[in-house]
Amino acid sequence: MLFFSTSTTATTAKAEASMRCRPSSKAAWRALAQRLAIFAALLSVAVIARAEETARTPLVVMELRGKDITAEEVAAVTHALAQQLAAKGPFEVAARERVWAECLLRGVPPGRQDADAALRIAGAMGAKRLVTGSLARFNEVLALRVRVRDVQDGRMQQEVTCLGREGVGPLLAAMGHVVERLVGRPTPPPQPEEPKPQTAEEWIVKGRAYEDKKQWALAALAYEQAKELSPLPTDIEPRLDLCRTHAHIAKRYASADFRNSVERMTPKEGLGILEEALTTIENNYVEEVKLGRVFARSLVNLQVLLDVPELGKFYPKLLEDTARRTFAEAVEQAQQDAEASPSATPSQVTDKMSRVLSSSQASVQVPDGLLVAESVFGLTRGLDPRSLFLTTDMLRELEVTTSGTFSGIGAEIQLRHGVLNVTTPLEGSPALKAGIRPNDAIIRVDKKWTLDMEELSAIQSLRGPRGTPVKVMLYHPGDDLPTEITLTRDEIAIHTVKQAKMLDEALKIGYIRLSAFQQRSAADLEQALAALEEQGLKALVLDLRGNPGGLLDSAVAISDKFVGGGRIVSMKGRIGSANREFDGKTDGTHPDYPLAILVDRTTASASEIVAAAVRDHGRGVVIGTRTQGKGSVQGMFRLRSGKAAFNLTVARYFPPSGVNFDGVGVMPDLFVELSREAQIALARRQRAEWAAANVGQTDTPLAAIEDE
Repeated sequence: MLFFSTSTTATTAKAEASMRCRPSSKAAWRALAQRLAIFAALLSVAVIARAEETARTPLVVMELRGKDITAEEVAAVTHALAQQLAAKGPFEVAARERVWAECLLRGVPPGRQDADAALRIAGAMGAKRLVTGSLARFNEVLALRVRVRDVQDGRMQQEVTCLGREGVGPLLAAMGHVVERLVGRPTPPPQPEEPKPQTAEEWIVKGRAYEDKKQWALAALAYEQAKELSPLPTDIEPRLDLCRTHAHIAKRYASADFRNSVERMTPKEGLGILEEALTTIENNYVEEVKLGRVFARSLVNLQVLLDVPELGKFYPKLLEDTARRTFAEAVEQAQQDAEASPSATPSQVTDKMSRVLSSSQASVQVPDGLLVAESVFGLTRGLDPRSLFLTTDMLRELEVTTSGTFSGIGAEIQLRHGVLNVTTPLEGSPALKAGIRPNDAIIRVDKKWTLDMEELSAIQSLRGPRGTPVKVMLYHPGDDLPTEITLTRDEIAIHTVKQAKMLDEALKIGYIRLSAFQQRSAADLEQALAALEEQGLKALVLDLRGNPGGLLDSAVAISDKFVGGGRIVSMKGRIGSANREFDGKTDGTHPDYPLAILVDRTTASASEIVAAAVRDHGRGVVIGTRTQGKGSVQGMFRLRSGKAAFNLTVARYFPPSGVNFDGVGVMPDLFVELSREAQIALARRQRAEWAAANVGQTDTPLAAIEDE
């Protein structure tokens, strides 16, 4: 995995420092020629770049210079760069002898050009642009910097930096990316913007088009938009489910860490987890379920698995038609058997899964642990969208999300094109104090290379007990080489009250924006309210737009600040412990000033509880659009191993009105929809705040607004 940084400047090129060597004898020239023989393609090529359909711009690649690099490494990188440039488009390759001749004619030995000499040589060959570069080693990192200059005026037009770990191989593997940045392409004429679908039917057409391109996540998003406008046709609802499954499976198995963990699972361990999972569902789910049917639906995941071509890289038998057909028939037979025995017990279901594993070993030879894991993930297909199977890493991140604190360096990070980038160092964090900036690339953490690491694993490597050191290798875009710094981990508090201010000093209208419901959210809100009330608060706007919810206790505590007693929310489920009622207290209620709650379609769960309680008690007015409609309660059930859990729906929420809002949402008192531009701006802000409140999470519920 490599890191690339591209920048364009218009400053006059300064002469690059280089060794000038003028051999004084023919013997010296012969020795130099012998030394240069190892550079098979070092004395580069002339290429013609397409500026438009018929016009071409000559481009000359000179050799790269090396620092602490062997001649063979320089030759290999230069050769790869030249060959791939030559292969890009209608380019003409000049014989390397021509470049030799031009160098010798001007008394500049190949390999000893400075910037001015190289520009003269390129000009003599009719080139309009010149590519030069340098290689340098930093510990185990090999750094390649390539520059493109205008031959006529010497100005630098473009610069590409590429970092590879442990030798020249990764640089060669990534040369195509470098070439794309160097050569570029004419800017295509602007295409008319495709009109946004307005009806459910138009969204469905868009979804089918995405499906045809195997863009599963976008297809699912389009179908979800259609579903918001009207009930989906009976043939589209299963398509939405399949698109979601495709997207989730492709993402899961792109992780080497995940593949390794399931591959190590023995059949006995896997079947034991499956049986325990089925028992947990049977005993705790909000509705009575038939395990045979639940298992039959879970096997859809194995059918989708056969349609993920990327897995063929790891399990070659998946690419063989006969093996795939044999296994697909076995899975279909298992589905039919399960449907025929809907009341099967957990042990009877695991017997059916055991036969599926035997079929795999006789056909596609996918590891047993992977198949069992996928069937366990698929169990929730027969339940509801809120019920989830959580891996160890997902459990750990959920704990961070709900607690609102963690120990680490305090930087929001994101995986971009295989590189771990810092998006924002958090206020007061070790990262900010150490000078880490947005867009810095984290290349290594202690002895672990993030270039080969999954995002979640990289995030967790930065965390650790408070006071412990962590060594981080960083690359600042524009620097020659990475740098290493040592940080001391500290406790990082995530504040969910993002803004608290007076909107109107004259009328004393206050504004508070809450991004999530965590353990400390109620206390943070109380502090913000006290500060505004000290300033003479006479009316309040509480902004819950983009708030995905969180802890039930936090939602009840925050509702209680405004509702002076009475029912806030109740839970109703199948098992006794899932039936509860939550009432407000009369003490601690804030003054009865006018209150407005702002909501939108990304307002969910705990946020909806607060909005519904305020509305139903007549305490305030709800303004915005219909909310998301997450009116169900999930309970966490850890498996005996402690390494995984089910987040199962065990009950449904009922606000004071007694009308459950699951799948329907909370309707506002005053419907106000933002303009398209305002929605995009709000989505960007919400995405950043959601990332801060959910450090380490890789999925965000906010993408839908901006990506429509």
